[in-house]
Amino acid sequence: MEEDAILVQRAVQGCEDAFAALIGRHRRLVFSVVWSLLQDRDDAEDAAQETWVLAYRHLPKLRDPARFAAWLCALARHTGYKWLGNRAIEPQRYARLEELAV
Repeated sequence: MEEDAILVQRAVQGCEDAFAALIGRHRRLVFSVVWSLLQDRDDAEDAAQETWVLAYRHLPKLRDPARFAAWLCALARHTGYKWLGNRAIEPQRYARLEELAV
């Protein structure tokens, strides 16, 4: 979208209001992507927040600002998959701690 491209360029230049506008425009999209993977509200909210932090950090690397929404979706999907992987690891950690405690 052309408006996204303008907001991205302004955000990269340091305009916090522009990044806030991007969040406002795409908050539901990010949440929907991570929710579809995690199916847990708390985890989805945390993963969405992590997605926005990563987006802010990596925004200067975005080659085509007009494709911000697609890039953001991919970032949210990657973050959601990372959270799924962490879920698989956590039970193993707790099981090992319980074994050590016995």
